Amino acid sequence: MAKKGNKQQSKLHSVSSNHAHMRVNFLYQAALFLAEQNSAPAEDSGLTKVARFYTETLREVVRKAQVRLHPHMKRTMCKKCHRVFSDGPDSGFRVVLPRKGPKCMVVICLSCGTRKNFPMRRDHLLSVERQEQQFSADSQGVSLEERR
Repeated sequence: MAKKGNKQQSKLHSVSSNHAHMRVNFLYQAALFLAEQNSAPAEDSGLTKVARFYTETLREVVRKAQVRLHPHMKRTMCKKCHRVFSDGPDSGFRVVLPRKGPKCMVVICLSCGTRKNFPMRRDHLLSVERQEQQFSADSQGVSLEERR
């Protein structure tokens, strides 16, 4: 009987995490939309404040529901000021490629100055990309020995 209860708990957990993923996706899209609609990159703009509120709420949902945030979403948000980086001339971030040292991309938030480093090795794969490769290889019927 204990196993049956565990199945019910895991089913409830998957439903709640699915709901959390949908909520996170909506909040991210809303914050990104508002950040792109903002014509003035001013700090105290109404749209900027609402976009930051959505991003802050998104982080709280992720933390509370204990779900993983997609790496693409992580890389387009500032951890300190909760700003969403959008494409365009007033994007709010700057990319720096160092000439010396380890090859990494440095993203600097223009509103608070926070720096984020991302490795740029040719063989570096994100966890999501590794899972996708493994899934595609498994679906094609390729064994682990053949892949190596």
